[in-house]
Amino acid sequence: MREMTIQDLKLGMIVGQDVWSSKGVLLIKKGPEITPALLERLRNFAKTVGVQEPIRVLLPVH
Repeated sequence: MREMTIQDLKLGMIVGQDVWSSKGVLLIKKGPEITPALLERLRNFAKTVGVQEPIRVLLPVH
């Protein structure tokens, strides 16, 4: 488990904790894999409503 900023997230990582907006609104539940669509959503949230960072993620095992 690592803590990362949105700009450092990579495809294939797993969201390791619920992701919240700066105002305390749940944006993404713990568990999904970072896909191109999810990464784009997170970046958009960060620009528009703000996201509490860092985000805990699980790194893929190679």
